Amino acid sequence: MSNSSPTHTNRLINETSPYLLQHAHNPVDWYAWG
Repeated sequence: MSNSSPTHTNRLINETSPYLLQHAHNPVDWYAWG
């Protein structure tokens, strides 16, 4: 089962930081600070 689309997307997908965007598809409900 090789699917290239992510199964999880969290609110970091709306951030501009490249570091935060790396974690936008982690299965964790992350919040950006600041």
